[in-house]
Amino acid sequence: MKAPLLIAVAALALAACGQTTSPPAAPLAAENASESTLSCEAFSGLTPAALAERFGAENVTTQTLPGPEGESYEATLVFANDPARRLEVTWNGDHTALASVMVSNTGTQWRGSQGYTIGTPIGDI
Repeated sequence: MKAPLLIAVAALALAACGQTTSPPAAPLAAENASESTLSCEAFSGLTPAALAERFGAENVTTQTLPGPEGESYEATLVFANDPARRLEVTWNGDHTALASVMVSNTGTQWRGSQGYTIGTPIGDI
């Protein structure tokens, strides 16, 4: 069940990053996350402090999460307790550059730059 979700997230990321002629995506907004767009432009230069400023410090936490094969990793979670708005952000080793942004809930309100989300029928893509 998790593999199809991860594939969908990867497809959204590739679609967002591969578009060079599309109009810039709307910036992420804490006030209206249900209409937020995930795009390379919106996350360019992002830091943990910028996430706290953008979404409110009370909505941003750092947690150690279980990884593959019994390992664990540290991630910054935005709206950790709200499955529809939850984002998982990982960083490079010294937290100065973004490594990945993941949305793994089929009920998410986040969209890719072309409007796709997890669960969008392949025929619509």
